[in-house]
Amino acid sequence: MTKKWVSLFSVICTVFFLFGSSSTYAESYYAGVTKPGSQYLGMTATITTPSKLPTLGTSGESAWVTNVTPSRDWIQTGIRFYSGYPGFATYVEHTVNGAYGMQEIGTHLLSSSVKYMVQYGSDSKWHAYIGGYDKGSWSLGTNNNVQANAETHSTNTQMGPFQFTGVQYKNTNGVWKANDTAPRADSPYHVSKTDNSNYKVY
Repeated sequence: MTKKWVSLFSVICTVFFLFGSSSTYAESYYAGVTKPGSQYLGMTATITTPSKLPTLGTSGESAWVTNVTPSRDWIQTGIRFYSGYPGFATYVEHTVNGAYGMQEIGTHLLSSSVKYMVQYGSDSKWHAYIGGYDKGSWSLGTNNNVQANAETHSTNTQMGPFQFTGVQYKNTNGVWKANDTAPRADSPYHVSKTDNSNYKVY
């Protein structure tokens, strides 16, 4: 194998590794909130699951909060449901300096609510919380973009429905504020809201 083809093979492997995770498929469909800009220190939401498991098409789905750095690293926590799963699994997912990691933590029961959070801490690291418990921390710099979304990777997958309540972001002063960005949904999915901090995606 020539050096040219070795190099090409390495690039292909790297792309597959970086973009083969549950939240970085080549094709993804989102519903929820993505804050504009990258000047935030945290995002939190209470996510309520549906009363029955959704119908999966050719892919699974997730609902989460996350930060995203300008270089596309992130820490994400929430719930995921894929073929073969008995129910919704809680998880923490991260990409730091291009290195990907995923840890499934436990179970999020049907028709139940759990608070998920990512935030920049006093130790200069970003932390992921599930139900108020710190599940890990990573160094990703200070101010990031933040999001609270549900996600599928094929349009024949039923999204939730998931209820997001108490959606808040932490501003540059370290103060939690009610989300003031309108939620939106990629077609064919939908969003309905009481206000910008409380919405359902489906």
